[in-house]
Amino acid sequence: MVFTTPRLMIRRAIPVDADIALFHRLWNDPRVMIMVGFPRGLNITPEQIRTGIERQPDGEYECKLVAQVKATGELIGECKLGTPDS
Repeated sequence: MVFTTPRLMIRRAIPVDADIALFHRLWNDPRVMIMVGFPRGLNITPEQIRTGIERQPDGEYECKLVAQVKATGELIGECKLGTPDS
């Protein structure tokens, strides 16, 4: 667990998260990805997502994080924390 709020848990993504389809839906949706510079989505497969999760760095920075509702366990989004640069 990276951190919690009264309603949410923010945790590192794990390989099984690739099977739930959250990342696949988000990363291939042009309405979402246009906001981060990919107006056509990433055209990425669940297998590629799993590989990326398996290869992510240790720690809570620069890795894929999942936002999960505490009460239900539902995955509702992703976020990322980065270390400040100069």
